[in-house]
Amino acid sequence: MSQLPQGTTTTRLQLKATTTHLRFPSGIASFGPSRWQATIGNPTAATKGDHRFPTTYTMSGHRKDEEGDLLNQLNLEFFCKSNLEKVDVILVLTGNSRMSGFRRWCGLQFSGLRVANVTMEKRRKNPKIATHNLTFSVADTTAALPSLHRLHCCPALFQLLKHGRRQRRSWKNPSKIQAEAIPHALEGKDLIGLAQTGSGKTGAFALPILQALLAAAAAVPPVQHAFFACVLSPTRELAIQIAEQFEALGSSISLKTAVLVGGVDHVQQSIALGKRPHIVVATPGRLVDHLSNTKGFSLRTIKYLVLDEADRLLNEDFEKSLDEILNAIPRERRTYLFSATMTKKVQKLQRACLRNPVKIEAASKYSTVDTLKQQFRFVPAKHKDCYLTYILNEKSGSTSMVFTRTCEATRLLALMLRNLSFRAIPISGQMTQAKRLGALNKFKAGECNILICTDVASRGLDIPSVDMVINYDIPTNSKDYIHRVGRTARAGRSGVAISLVNQYELEWYIQIEKLIGKKLPEFEAQEEEVLLFLERVTEAKRLSLMNIKEAGGHKRRRGGEEEEDEGDKFHGKNKSNKSSNNKSNKSNNKKFKRR
Repeated sequence: MSQLPQGTTTTRLQLKATTTHLRFPSGIASFGPSRWQATIGNPTAATKGDHRFPTTYTMSGHRKDEEGDLLNQLNLEFFCKSNLEKVDVILVLTGNSRMSGFRRWCGLQFSGLRVANVTMEKRRKNPKIATHNLTFSVADTTAALPSLHRLHCCPALFQLLKHGRRQRRSWKNPSKIQAEAIPHALEGKDLIGLAQTGSGKTGAFALPILQALLAAAAAVPPVQHAFFACVLSPTRELAIQIAEQFEALGSSISLKTAVLVGGVDHVQQSIALGKRPHIVVATPGRLVDHLSNTKGFSLRTIKYLVLDEADRLLNEDFEKSLDEILNAIPRERRTYLFSATMTKKVQKLQRACLRNPVKIEAASKYSTVDTLKQQFRFVPAKHKDCYLTYILNEKSGSTSMVFTRTCEATRLLALMLRNLSFRAIPISGQMTQAKRLGALNKFKAGECNILICTDVASRGLDIPSVDMVINYDIPTNSKDYIHRVGRTARAGRSGVAISLVNQYELEWYIQIEKLIGKKLPEFEAQEEEVLLFLERVTEAKRLSLMNIKEAGGHKRRRGGEEEEDEGDKFHGKNKSNKSSNNKSNKSNNKKFKRR
């Protein structure tokens, strides 16, 4: 292979890929490196002066899995130009034809790289030799990004990340938003950060705050660092998640956080504030409540204010609460605004009292990630439940989030899907906080693989296992679509988003396509196959409506009695007085078979 031109700035890229289920015939102990060929660059353009970059590669295949198949690992290392955006790689794998062949190529683990367009083609040059061509594109996402060492982070912060609960390599190479935001934050500037969902915005504001906290603790004389920073979130679940991330990063220095959200005992939160935490993470309404009613609690000492999902917090819903908070905190502070979608109205941004902010756009204003496959399907309103059931049945192995418009719809759909033997659980604003967290934890743990939710779960939640998002109801606000589909395909992973559009939602869907600037492909489904579910879906929905009616309709009972009963239903603990419905459910479930 030819060398790069002299003087070209290069970046070292290491690729590691593991194949499983490559079965060897008896007597063959390993698949030697001499049978591996790697072509780096675009082979079709090689004759036109395209450089083939120098490579080294090794391969081992001695460890076996539970099935007795050898696990083969390829380590490929090459140098390329630092401004490289994409390079095509072809691996030609040649082996004895008696092998069962590659049944799958899995675990493409390329550190710092984005892998796409993976295809495998099996070719036979003669009856005894089988050649497998694995072709994929690699986009270098770290060549232009500095490491944390080059972002002026102090040594104490590296020790903090090293000894924290999170592995250090997770923060070794910052994401794009982190690389652009952290230097300005460390210079003491206010920030407006715009980045795609799942791009590491929490780290972009958490790391500068932790470094400033470490500096305050090491100062002589020591600087007051209780109530050092306040992070505001529009939803309770997101606030709890942010606090968990701060605690994980600061575990080695006993970082103390307090979470102030509604639906949780006020006295317990007051006790937590009495311990003088370093970081307060809150929803605006509950924070105002504590500022007014909790004796001795004040935010006059905070140095940092963060508005996560800032465009939502700057809406009219939080206007009064946010104004009270801004009046209760000092003007001499650092203010960070982060979101995947940002408001255009300057007066809204001015309400946050920013001082000469630096605006950082790590993505276009309303964009989704490249690894997200987005589709739509026009469906009649009367058959929407059938299409939902069909999709969930076709992708039964996936972990899915289904978004609806109302709290009542989450409950009805969850009951209907449970009657069809799906492991579904609802979450909505009408549930108590304990029930919401319980449902979320069961979903994260894999006890239920379908979460039926309202937009209360659309912002900020990081659940890596989510493979698919289904918009059962199209959002009336186009920005909510970006946040909904952002629950999958996070941090470089792939994901699928399917929107079910009926005749009454067409205008909202057109607005979404205008916002994201692309026409989405249609999800392919044969209507005849979908309508095979009609009878079973209709019966399951009838039983669900009957259960809801017997439980007192959609109205909440005092003390959460109804929610307790519903929680038992969703976890297989139906009361004895529901035995008649249970018999109907069982007979209906026998009819429903997964394909």
